[in-house]
Amino acid sequence: MSRFVRRWARAAVVVLVGGALGAQGVGAAVAADEVPGAAFPGAAAGEAANGLPTYRCSQLWNAALGVVVDTTVEGNVVVDAEADWGCAMHEVTVTGDVTVPVGGRLTGAPLTVGGDLRVAGHADVSGYREDSAVDGDVLLEGRADVSLDLGARAVGGDVLLDGGVGSVFWIRAASVGGGVTGRVGSATLHGVAVAGAYDVAVEGTTRLRGGTSVAGPVTVRGGRLLVHDVTVGRDLTVDGAGDVLVCRADVADDLLVTRLTDYARIGVERDLPCATRVGGSLVLVDVPHSVDLGDVDVARHLVCSGVSGPRGVTRTPALRVGGGEYGSCR
Repeated sequence: MSRFVRRWARAAVVVLVGGALGAQGVGAAVAADEVPGAAFPGAAAGEAANGLPTYRCSQLWNAALGVVVDTTVEGNVVVDAEADWGCAMHEVTVTGDVTVPVGGRLTGAPLTVGGDLRVAGHADVSGYREDSAVDGDVLLEGRADVSLDLGARAVGGDVLLDGGVGSVFWIRAASVGGGVTGRVGSATLHGVAVAGAYDVAVEGTTRLRGGTSVAGPVTVRGGRLLVHDVTVGRDLTVDGAGDVLVCRADVADDLLVTRLTDYARIGVERDLPCATRVGGSLVLVDVPHSVDLGDVDVARHLVCSGVSGPRGVTRTPALRVGGGEYGSCR
């Protein structure tokens, strides 16, 4: 079995895993059927698929300090689902996966995960003096609530969302080495650089803001869409959203809005500066509601089909179209 050295910052004591921690013994890795929440789909447990041992958070807990602190865990960690106190990690590195089952609560500040972060409960990972990071994928399931404030460090892989009603995904000040895909109750990206595509269905609200950039295409399905200060490297597609606000966006290719269930504002939000650039065409299809077009620079065409709201398409003199206008755009 792998061993790890744990250094307690306040006590300045070095303890080897498998020995004693104060009056508490820290035991061996636990078998899969002994790990609370081990049934989380794909979760590491016992001698996991990644070849590393798995520990409960309660095995690592320092009762005197009320936290798992200043430690490198050579293995996987599963948060105890039944523990009222949750699992707090401060200045901790886990070389394998971290799994938060239904009912589990994880707080990490900072926390570095060498494998995947798998959450079906609640996870709040942020930086404190140092940044946090997840080198593998982030996986969200069910009614999970995930908040990542990584302080310019990365999610090395993909963000895979399989959330149900009420689930939340929030990430700030980070980069994502892959894409963000799936479904979730609500999603917020603030100051995030995504190397791949973004394709997420929501029941609530999608917020893309604060200098977020997505190198690939962006597809938002359902819910509301609020975009402020965002760069999209390819197309931006909005399909079946409740309403849409796009303000201070730079879209390299086409901006497509289709099957809208409420009205849309593009390049206009009250009296705020909202200059938006579309490198391809702006296309509005099957929109039974009104669309307001403000300070929008469209390099190619403006295309409208099935825009049947009470005001149709309204525009300001700040709208600029480099190509032609087709359909019911006036």
